[in-house]
Amino acid sequence: MTVHRDQADGGADAAFGRIERENQLILRAAGEGIYGVNAVGKTTFVNPAAERMLGWKAEELVGHDMHSLVHHTHADGSHYHEHECPIYAAFRDGAVHQVDHEKFWRKDGTSFWVDYTSTPIRDNGVLIGAVIVFPRRPSHALRLARSCAPAHQEVDRLRKRLELENAYLQEQIPH
Repeated sequence: MTVHRDQADGGADAAFGRIERENQLILRAAGEGIYGVNAVGKTTFVNPAAERMLGWKAEELVGHDMHSLVHHTHADGSHYHEHECPIYAAFRDGAVHQVDHEKFWRKDGTSFWVDYTSTPIRDNGVLIGAVIVFPRRPSHALRLARSCAPAHQEVDRLRKRLELENAYLQEQIPH
């Protein structure tokens, strides 16, 4: 938007106010979870979809370390150090990080699978943070992988059983 010289400071303030309001309306309308973090990992904004999915109110997250609240362990429960975190990597290395099949943790302690993108935010070329977008529903590939998990577990169980039976039979054969 171009601000004309004949608009006084009040006109420029009004124009920037309208832009900020439009951006807020877009964030509120988005069905995907969206939140931002600054270059030290503190949450700067959270849209309503992210609030619903995470179980936190924006006021509870803004100004706090998002990693320690939402992305603190791997899917297997092991600690997820912030230096390994692709969300934080975006504002450290300046690259977009697309991540599939990870867990986010809700306020109530439950978790859910997510695919997300962490995109660096720059201001005049300086990395100042990242914006993270995660959909309401996991990708088709993730749903498929989860639906196949019981079958993979059964195959592993049967493979181990066959290995044990084979070892037993090998012992029974006279040498």
